[in-house]
Amino acid sequence: MVKTTLKTTCQILLIALILSVMTITCFAYDPDEVEWAPEKSSKLHIDGRLALDEYRVDVVELPSPVEGNVPVGRYTGDVEPDEPVTPFVVLNLYKDDRLIKSDITLYGETEETNAYITSDHELKIRATGFPSPTAKEWVYEYYNPWVTISMQKRGIPELTVTVTTDKDSYNSRLYSHFKARIKVENTGDAYAKDIKLNIETGGLTLERGRLTHTLQRLEKGDSYEEEITLSVPVSLEEKEFEIRATARGYDLKEIEYMGNGSKTITITPPPPVLVEKTGIESMYLKDTMLLKLKVSNTGNYPVTSIRVNDSIPDTFMLVGETPLEWTIDELDVGDEWSRTYRLKPRAPSSEGHLLPAAHAKFTLGGKTYDLESNQPRVIVRGPNITLRKSVDKTIINPGETIRVTITAENIGDLPTRTEVTDKIPEKTELVSGELNRTEFLLKDESLTYNYTIRLNTPGEVVILPNVTARFTDVVYRGVVREFRSSEPIVITVIDPDALIDKIDKGEDRPSTVKNAEAERSEKKERSDGSDGEKTTPRSEKYVQPGFKSVLTVIGMLFTHLWHRRAT
Repeated sequence: MVKTTLKTTCQILLIALILSVMTITCFAYDPDEVEWAPEKSSKLHIDGRLALDEYRVDVVELPSPVEGNVPVGRYTGDVEPDEPVTPFVVLNLYKDDRLIKSDITLYGETEETNAYITSDHELKIRATGFPSPTAKEWVYEYYNPWVTISMQKRGIPELTVTVTTDKDSYNSRLYSHFKARIKVENTGDAYAKDIKLNIETGGLTLERGRLTHTLQRLEKGDSYEEEITLSVPVSLEEKEFEIRATARGYDLKEIEYMGNGSKTITITPPPPVLVEKTGIESMYLKDTMLLKLKVSNTGNYPVTSIRVNDSIPDTFMLVGETPLEWTIDELDVGDEWSRTYRLKPRAPSSEGHLLPAAHAKFTLGGKTYDLESNQPRVIVRGPNITLRKSVDKTIINPGETIRVTITAENIGDLPTRTEVTDKIPEKTELVSGELNRTEFLLKDESLTYNYTIRLNTPGEVVILPNVTARFTDVVYRGVVREFRSSEPIVITVIDPDALIDKIDKGEDRPSTVKNAEAERSEKKERSDGSDGEKTTPRSEKYVQPGFKSVLTVIGMLFTHLWHRRAT
């Protein structure tokens, strides 16, 4: 008995193992991981067809017509089948005009009954809509059945590769290196796996980064970026270099997909004149910076009439009255010309303010040159206060209060004592709270406070002024600076009388003034001499005194006479 049981168990395990091997052999992937591309759908009748690329489905059969309550004479009720119909559709599937599956039956109930997926998981067909089981389209006289069919192909990845640089050309005298950014994006409808990225520099020397990368998986819609630094070679003539990047990956069926991108950059020879701008790399907000502009003749011929001009960004202001336009009459070979001027920062920046390039224009050998300098980046350290002012409502009834909230935040990299001051307009009542607040704010620290005001004048439009913050450049040292919030706040006080007139004309009644009619009614009653006491309005169905009693007596008399007659 034990031997028989053991033998049976071994047979079951062997069958299970064979089935598992067959399953693995049939699918080298997990069917549950199949992703589907966007669907194409259409409403089809009998003999209708729908095509999606190389695939096509034909409608072979829909439910037959049935009898129903067809209107007779003046009957205008709904036409329905005598018995509800079970909707279904029978389809034939073609690929490249060759029948690959016949008699596919779909029902419009659940995902199991209204969908068909090909054995290779390359196509999904669904019946997404039928007439209702009691629709007149099933009745003989109105027979016109239909079905909405959708088709979806298996989603596949698509690798898009782009290569970008800051400039299209680099001068070998002005730049020693530049950065190239490579982005791989999956713009397809399914994930890609085992992605290998290879970068070719086109002959340029790699300074920083790697030229090969591996990514395990990239979902649809996601992207992956790498950055490399390349050297700018010294060249006596103009040369072009092509940077190429190729990405190869696979889908869940191990089918390979490839994407590539490139960027061509130009390396230009040293110009006859070199324009340079130099200054400090880091400073405090309270300090000034000395900037030096230098023009050098690095060519083989003298240059005359060089027009030099520079500019300053909005984040700095010029100290003094130094002009930013000059003319160099003549610059011999190997000579230099320079000027200095001072700038003071207006705002801090931990990332650094980028100074604009200076320009030098001249003509040499019949060719006109417009040369640019480098662009220094200056880190400015200091406090930076931002202000926000908000209210809980902007449309109010007369006498209603408004809650005003002020927030000051130090987004700079140094602490400072901050004095926040605010004002309220005339005829505005401060109900509670304080308008001003002074606190010491550390880096990334904020201060929030609020106060309550009241406006009483109907129909008034009030603009709340900007809030102001005063702070020093660095802790207690430096120049005191001011910052104002932007976007003034406008408050509208409703005029109930004007609104009631609008309502009488049929215009919409705002929810913010839902008590306007009651207020007007109360005002009218007070004007009639009620001394403000609340009175009950007279009903339109008011009955004169005594009349109700008379009716009661008549009713009782009629009842008595009817009772005597019956007796």
